[in-house]
Amino acid sequence: SADEFIRAFNTADYGYDFEKNVKVSSLKFYKMEGYLFPDTYTFYLEEDARIVAKKICKNFNLKVTADIYGRINDLGMDLEETLILASMVQAEARSTRDMKRVASVFLNRLEKPDEFPLLQSDPTRNYVEDIIVPNIEVPSKAMYEAYNTYKGSGLPPGPICNPGLDAINAVLYPEETDYYYFCADVNTGEGFYAETLEQHEENLVLAGITLN
Repeated sequence: SADEFIRAFNTADYGYDFEKNVKVSSLKFYKMEGYLFPDTYTFYLEEDARIVAKKICKNFNLKVTADIYGRINDLGMDLEETLILASMVQAEARSTRDMKRVASVFLNRLEKPDEFPLLQSDPTRNYVEDIIVPNIEVPSKAMYEAYNTYKGSGLPPGPICNPGLDAINAVLYPEETDYYYFCADVNTGEGFYAETLEQHEENLVLAGITLN
């Protein structure tokens, strides 16, 4: 069942190298969110949940190569921070090009926390409302606010989905921009990017977005 898999994936230790980098926090919802690499997997009917989880962990360990770890280190980041950012990029952008630009916006904001203390990513708020709130055993306002980047500063405590290589590489090799804002057309998904709030407000009109 789904519950059996979620429990096996989030509690087991299969001895792969990447597992040493998985962070545990009282504010983190699913320990292994972000580590289920999007791919094609082969399973048997009624296969044990631990075997399923181990196959997925093995694949993640293969996909995250030494080159990726090297680039992460060069940027002064760690694996979990990379996956958190990549998960936000994955949820926000439709194309590889947009991924690199969205990544640049988040990274630019993180470099200027005094000016941009909040990343303000809608999918983080959606993760709280759609994933955490319906499934948490004991409600936690602190967790809700930590994940919701309209309320919590910096990165969420953990990834909000499971990013693929395009999103991971977008974080590791973002487009070099001076953008601090972005939005997307509600119908087409076309991205609009801005350096200033004034430009962003003009883009919101172009994108057909009305703020309440």
